Amino acid sequence: MSGEPSKEITALVRPPAPDELEICIFGPGIGEAIVLHLGEGKWICVDSAKLDGRAWALRYLEALSIEPSQVCLILATHWHSDHVDGLSEIVKSCPGVQFVLSNALRVDEFKQLMARFVPQDSERIRAPLLEIRSIVQTYGDRRNENVNHPAPKYASSKSLLFRIENVGGHGPLEIWSLSPSDEDVSASRQEFANLFIPPEQYASGMNPIAQNSSCIVLLLTVDKDVILLGSDLEQTNSNSTGWNAVVNAGWPLVPASAFKIAHHGSAGSYCQDLWDKFIQPGAVAVVTPYTPSGLPRTVELNRLRAIGCELYVTALPHEVSVPRSLDVIREIKGMTQEFRSLYMPEKNGVVRLRKKIGQGAWGAETFFGARRY
Repeated sequence: MSGEPSKEITALVRPPAPDELEICIFGPGIGEAIVLHLGEGKWICVDSAKLDGRAWALRYLEALSIEPSQVCLILATHWHSDHVDGLSEIVKSCPGVQFVLSNALRVDEFKQLMARFVPQDSERIRAPLLEIRSIVQTYGDRRNENVNHPAPKYASSKSLLFRIENVGGHGPLEIWSLSPSDEDVSASRQEFANLFIPPEQYASGMNPIAQNSSCIVLLLTVDKDVILLGSDLEQTNSNSTGWNAVVNAGWPLVPASAFKIAHHGSAGSYCQDLWDKFIQPGAVAVVTPYTPSGLPRTVELNRLRAIGCELYVTALPHEVSVPRSLDVIREIKGMTQEFRSLYMPEKNGVVRLRKKIGQGAWGAETFFGARRY
C-alpha cells in the first residue's frame, strides 16, 4: 500500500463551502453525534459519541481544519449515555461557547441526585453523571475567571436557542427547541423525586433521566431551508407530551426537507401527524442505530421508506448488513495512522448532507457502514 488515504476518506475530510449548510450524522452503534455547518464557517455540535476513546465531533472538525472558536453552540438533547459520551471533551475544547441542555434538569431534585450519585472518587462515577459533573465544573471555572462567560442555557418547548441576523445575504438563521413540553418537564421533576435516595443509604451510579420525553427536539430555519433533528423523542397517549405536544403546539412552519429520525427509528418514536405536518414529501431522513436493542429493525425501516422519504441509515439492520470485502479491509489497514483514526468499524458509519443555502436539494454522502435504504 502507498499509505495514501482512500477516496472515501478524502471525500469525508473535504470541508463545506461558506454558503453550504451541512448536517453530518455519526452513528457508531451505541451512540449518536451530529455536527452542523450553519454557513460562513460557523458550526454547532449536538450530542456526542466516541471513536477510539475520543469525541467523534472533535476528530471530524480537526480533520477539516476547523478551529474551536468556530463552534458557536454545543447542545445535549438529553442525558442518556449513548448521546453524551465525550460531550465534556467537546465543551473543554471550545472555550467561550454557549452550552444548551434540557429544562427538565433545572430542578432541585436533580441537584440532590447529583450530590448523592457523584462521589469524589471519579472511578466510581458512571456515565452520564461523569459527563454532567465535568461540564458543570468546566462552566463553573470559566465563570469564576470571567463573569461575562455565557451560562448554560435551558431549553424547552418554543425556546429560541440561537440566532444569526444574516447568513451570507440569506437573512436570519434561527435554532429553536420544540420540546420538552411543560408537562414533560413536570413529569421529569416527579421522576427525579422518585429516584432520590436518603443520605444514609448507598447510592450507586444510575441514569438520571429515563424518559425520552425529556429530550430536546431541534428546528433550524434559514431562508427556504428547514432542518428537524428528532433527538430521542417518543410518541405518547397524551396530547401534551412527547411528539403529540410538538405537533399540537401550533407552529406555523414550512415543512422540513431534512429530518434526523427520532430514537433510532423505533416504533415508539413514530408519529404520523409529524410526518404529515412537519416533513416535506420526499425529504431526506437519516436513522442512527442502537445495536444492543437491534434498532433500527427492517420492518421499521420499510415503514419509513414507504412514506416516500429518501432514507439513509448509518448502519444497516443485522439481517441485511453487507460485510466488507477483503480488498477494503486491506486498504483500511494500509492507511496512514492520521487517516486510519477516522475509520469507523463495520456496522458504524457517517451520513453527511450538504446543500447551498436556500437553493436546490440536499446532496447526501455515505461513509463506511452507512447506506441508503
